[in-house]
Order: sequence, then C-alpha cells, then structure tokens
Amino acid sequence: MKDGPIKLLTKKWQLLLAFFVTIFLFFSGLAVLSQQDDVSADRRSLAKEQEIFAASQKKVIENEMVEAVQHLLYLEASPVFKAYLLKEAPAERLEEEWRLFAGKIRKYHHIRYMDVSGREIVRVNFKDGRAEAVRESELQAKNEKKCFAEAIRLSKRMIYRSVFDLNVENGRIEEPLKPVIRFAMPVFGKEDEISGVLVISYRGSIVIDGINGLMRQTNYLKLVNDEGYWLAGSGSGSDWAFMYPDKSRDTFAALFPEEWQTVKKEEEGQLSTPAGLFTFSRIRPAFMVQESLKNGEDKDIILKGADEGWFLISHVPAGAVDSVGSESPFAIALKRFLRQPANLLAISLVAAFFSAVIVLYLEENNKIRALATYDLMTGCFNRRTGIELIRKAIAGAERSQKPVSMLLFDLDHFKRVNDTWGHIVGDNVLKCVAKTAMNAVRGGDSVIRSGGEEFVVLLPDTGAAEAVKVADRLRSELEAYQHPQVGKVTASFGAAQKKAGESQLQWYKRVDDALYRAKASGRNRVYCAEENYAGSPVANVQLKWSKDWESGNELIDEQHKEIIRLGNTVIFKAYSGAEKEEAALLLEKLLNYVKSHFDHEEKILREAGYDGIDEHSANHEIILEEAHAMREGYLQGSVKPSAFFAFMVDTMILGHMIDEDKKFYEFLGAKALDDYKSTERLGFIE
Repeated sequence: MKDGPIKLLTKKWQLLLAFFVTIFLFFSGLAVLSQQDDVSADRRSLAKEQEIFAASQKKVIENEMVEAVQHLLYLEASPVFKAYLLKEAPAERLEEEWRLFAGKIRKYHHIRYMDVSGREIVRVNFKDGRAEAVRESELQAKNEKKCFAEAIRLSKRMIYRSVFDLNVENGRIEEPLKPVIRFAMPVFGKEDEISGVLVISYRGSIVIDGINGLMRQTNYLKLVNDEGYWLAGSGSGSDWAFMYPDKSRDTFAALFPEEWQTVKKEEEGQLSTPAGLFTFSRIRPAFMVQESLKNGEDKDIILKGADEGWFLISHVPAGAVDSVGSESPFAIALKRFLRQPANLLAISLVAAFFSAVIVLYLEENNKIRALATYDLMTGCFNRRTGIELIRKAIAGAERSQKPVSMLLFDLDHFKRVNDTWGHIVGDNVLKCVAKTAMNAVRGGDSVIRSGGEEFVVLLPDTGAAEAVKVADRLRSELEAYQHPQVGKVTASFGAAQKKAGESQLQWYKRVDDALYRAKASGRNRVYCAEENYAGSPVANVQLKWSKDWESGNELIDEQHKEIIRLGNTVIFKAYSGAEKEEAALLLEKLLNYVKSHFDHEEKILREAGYDGIDEHSANHEIILEEAHAMREGYLQGSVKPSAFFAFMVDTMILGHMIDEDKKFYEFLGAKALDDYKSTERLGFIE
C-alpha cells in the first residue's frame, strides 16, 4: 500500500533534515579544520613570540652582569684607587672619582672599599639620582656580611657575585625596596698582600623594571631564582618571598611543581601543560662573563657566584589566550567556531539551500524513476519494468534450480464498465483492483500492469499448484471487493509454471492462452496451463444459445444462432491446434456472415419503422470496423489471441446481441429481458 500524503510529507522533512544536518556538519567541519590551522598557527606564533621576549630580556640581563664586572675591574685598576692604596692620594680624591662615576653610570647603589677587617674605609652612595660620599662617622663594619666573607678568601683576579636579593641596612630591609646584586673582589697591595675588598652594589631594579615593563606588555614574563622563588613577575605580591619568613612558601616551584622539575633540569625550552605555555631560559652570569672576557686582557678573570644564576620564565596561563593549554587544537577551533554566530548562520543558510536543492533533485529523480518503473495510474510495475523483472526471475530460477510461475489476470466485462460509467470511473476501478492485488500477493511477488485491464503477477520460487492457490486467493479478494459505483468486479486468471528450456515469450503465451480459457470457461475463475494439472477446466469451451435471447423475429433469431455456431467453430479450431491459416478462413467466414446478418437486421428494422435504426446501424459499422482491425492484429501477432477472442465474444457476438439488440426486442413483440444483469451473460457457457 502506498504511503499517505502526511507520511510522505514527514519523510520529505526527515530527508531534508538529514541532508541539512549532514551538509551543516560537513561545512562546519571544514570551518573547524580551517580554524584548527589558525589555532596551530596562533600557537606557533605565540610560542615564537615568547621565545623572542625571553631571549631578548636574557640578553639584557647578561649584558648588565658583564658590564658590572667590567665596571668593577675598571674601578679596581683605576690609577686614583691604586694611588690611594699606596697612600699617594687622599681619600677625598678617591671619593670624588667614585662619586662622578656613580653619578654618570647610575647603576650602583654603593661603591665601597673595606679593609681586611671588614670595616668600610671609603663609600659612595647613589640615591634619588645623586651620588654622595659617606662621612667617616657613618661608615659601617661589614665583616659579618657574606659578600665580604666570601670575597676576602678569593685569590687574585677572582670576583664574587652575591645572590639577587633586597638591600638590608642596619638589620632591616630598606624601604622602598632596593633589589641588589653585589660584586666584590679582593684588593692586593705591593707585595701581593691582600689589603681589603672592593664592592659595588648593582641596582637590581634595572633588571626588575625591565621585566615588569615587558610584563605590562605581555603580562607573562617572570624572573625566578635557582630555588624557585619569584624575583619579579609573580603578579601576586610573592616577589622576594624568601626575604620574608611569613611568605617563604609562596614560590613558583610550589605553584607549578611539575613544570619546575622540568625547568630546573634544562638550560632552556618550552612546554605546554594544563597550566599554560611555559617558555624558559637559564641565566648563568659566570658563564656569560667568561665568554665575554675570554678574548681580552681580562680573560683570566673568574666570576664565582653565590648561586647558579636565575631562570627567566614566560608563563602564558591557560585561558589567557584560547590557543594555550593542553587542549587539542581541534577542540579549541570548535569552541572558536561556536562563538561565531555569523559563521553558524551563514553555514546554516548554505546547508538549508543545498538541502532543498538536493531534496528537490531527488524528488524529481524519483519521479523520473517512477515514470520509468511504475505505472502512474495504478502504482504497479509498468510493462517495461515487468519484462526486466521476468527476465531476472527466469535467470534466478535457472541458477537456483527453483520453480517460477506467472499469473495473468484480466477484468471481466471491463469494456462495459467504461461504456456505462465512463473512463474516469473505469480508471478508478483499475486503481482499486491494483491496490487489492498488491496487498494480496506475497512479499517477494511482483504485480505488473501489462496493458489496459490486464495484469501480470510474477511468483518466484513458486510451482504451478502454489501459483493456482495464490491466483484463487487473489480472485476471491477481488470478487469480495465492492466498488462504490460499479459494484462487484471480477477477474479471470491464467497460470503457468515456466518449463525448462522455454523462452520468456513461450512461457507468456501459455499463460495468455490459459487466461483466455478461463474467460471462455465462464470468467471469474483460474485456469492453469500445465497439462497434468487437474484443477483446470476442460478446453472444449462452447457458446450455448439461451431462450432469453429470442428477439421475436424468426429470421433474426436464426441468424443469431448461426453466428454462435460459427463462433464456436472458430474457438474450437483455435484451441485445438489448428493452423492460423485455417483459423483465418473461419474468421473471414464469420465476419462475412455477421456483415450479412447486420444488413438483414437493418432492413427488417427499417421496414418495421424502428425509431433507433440509425443509431443501431452506426453501431454495426463500428463493430465491423473494430472486428476487422482486431482480426488483422491477431493474424499479424500484434493482438494476443485472448484479447481477440474476448472481443469476438464480448463485443461482436454476445455484447451486441444482448446489449444492443435487446433494445428492439419489445418493439418486435418479443418477451422483454427483465432484470438484466451483467452476470446473466455467464448463462451461455456450458
């Protein structure tokens, strides 16, 4: 049964939705893949950017450290300082030189010289943009300071570098905070005896301000010492936490323990973790100083550090930039895509357009396929498709060695339906019959409309006996159906199982012959073409005169009886194996006699004054014209025997004699044919 319009509409929308989703996902996938490339490019760009920032700042810090060592060596080798040591120049002169130096360089909090006891002898401070010498009364003892203790033990041409920390004066961290790195070296007299220690305190704020300046631009750069403490860039007030007992646990190492394990083992590198992107590089002042001085006169200088140095780390937190983190580029690209409603709308419109085009194309394509495959009026397979189905069924039966059978059924007295009710009702009858047939057959069977009111039912894997059962069940269902206008509609069935070695045409002809015999046997029945099938009626089918057909005119009745006799002779010869030439002669004789009968009948009616003679005469001409055309078609093979003999019986002999001639029976005084029904015509078969 065909789907209703609502179900078809639902299927159409389902198909449209399926294509929309598929196309939307396809184009969305392309967009996400494009975004994925952008995410990967963004990651590479960001990684490169952070490498550049870290490398440039590292270079600045290293240059500062090298310059500090060079300044210390300059001060140590100064003629004024040498003269002061030899007591050839006063302290005031040295202080003046250091004051000018500090004011010009502006990078050192203090320049001081301490004797071997650790007491300051000469000291110049740089504060608030001014360099000033410290009065003798304000000079301090620094023998307990680690810087002095380490430097006093060094050999000649060795320099000590302190940790990077905050300046402490008189036991308190100086406010405002003064980040400082101290460089100190022992000073030797004439006899190479150590006379004291020369110290410069580098203004660490130069480095810190540089990092913080970059941080304001990138918000990511940090400086961390070798114990994992922030020196700059913590962003949480945790810088210099090692200087404050209450903050000693606020470290980079504590906040990012896994990342710290990797950072402290490598010189430089980059890693991406759930916490973000880390770009790091180790700063080793001793190494850089030696590399810088190795080709000069100070190549023998050795810088000894209080620690290994520091780590410059760029940390781009996860979430700060969507391309950062351990999340896959595809997932990030998908999130980007979903945050772009304009793209979603554009792709939705494209998907809707293409979905509509595809569905319309498929709809039209299905219509074309339906035109090529199905009979548009009934929904059955059309003749062309049916021929192909039969061919495939034959091939399948030959491969599987299983039987295949065919039914051919034709509606009984269908011409009368068209003549009485019109072709619109006739077409509706065909639709109802086709629907009943398609619902009645089995799942693997095929119903084919071969033409007009004739249908073929193809039965794979079915022998003759089972085919007859199927045909009889279908016949019963058709008989039980009541058309709202026409009433009961019956059909006659021919059935045949394909024989081995039999061609498709030969098989079809046997089924066609069986159909005619079913019609000739009384209609509304099944005839099987198999010779050994006991369920088929006998082949000796004859027309029998009925007393109800008497017209009241002896000559007309005698001629009607002769027409039936000649018709029986033609039928007998055709189905008893006579040659077509012999049947053609008998047909010619029958048609000539019918023509003669029509002439006599018209003459009698004219003489009797029958009012409907002109219409009756016109019907005679139509019947003869159709009869000659059907005869020629039968002899040439273009009209099937069943169709020809059905015309001969239904239209030319009985149809005209009962349907048309009965109109003048009462006029001639004959007994009226009361309560005439189409089924009464079955009374002429014995």
